[in-house]
Amino acid sequence: MKKPGVGFWLFFCCFSLCVQAFAPQASGQEISAEESERNEQAVLDALRPILKSMGAGARLNYHAICREINNEKTVLFPRVNVQPSSSGSASTAVVRQLFAPDDRVVVADGAAGLIRIRIGDVNAAFLQTKIANLRLNALQQYNPYFALGAIESTSEFQSAVEKLHIYDVPVVIGGLVVEPEPRLPHLPSVITNVTIDQVLDAIAKTFGGIVAYGECNSPVDNTPCVVLTFAFARTLGTP
Repeated sequence: MKKPGVGFWLFFCCFSLCVQAFAPQASGQEISAEESERNEQAVLDALRPILKSMGAGARLNYHAICREINNEKTVLFPRVNVQPSSSGSASTAVVRQLFAPDDRVVVADGAAGLIRIRIGDVNAAFLQTKIANLRLNALQQYNPYFALGAIESTSEFQSAVEKLHIYDVPVVIGGLVVEPEPRLPHLPSVITNVTIDQVLDAIAKTFGGIVAYGECNSPVDNTPCVVLTFAFARTLGTP
């Protein structure tokens, strides 16, 4: 199998959940699906070179926009004011500079090798679901989108789905699959006593990527929805 290359940066994995347990949120923005993609891409493109230089990952939580498109609930990425960095360095301070024009954005240091970014008022309560024992097979250890699937298959996740009346939307994936090789970044085979949020932190740090979580409420029936996405910030062909 071919080793991942530059094209792998552009891969993103996404799965959406429609929930009936979060407080209603108003969006105040009218955007199309196409603009949503451009909004998200602008943020990813601004973050990627900085994260790559730092050897870091990022967690991005954002207040999304819910719309009904073709009779399906859709989570859209909001408009964000992003400015080019005037510094050649790479740090959390430089990331803050990117979003300085937008007072809805808060940037903070996370654990070592991780930057946390919040856009707007985000609840993120679902991410505090505790997982007692997350077991990953070889492909899940080396591929972040398979790791997300492993989280979704845990009994704790499924219990939260039942309790909160969550409706799964099919996973959307693409890109190359990384074959296990010890020199490549990978997750441990077992992760114990962690929240979903902490596992997402580990995925972002391990793969030097951007794990994003968005939440919003449908304007039609007020059903809250959340979305998880992953985007690479670096090439995975080297340790």
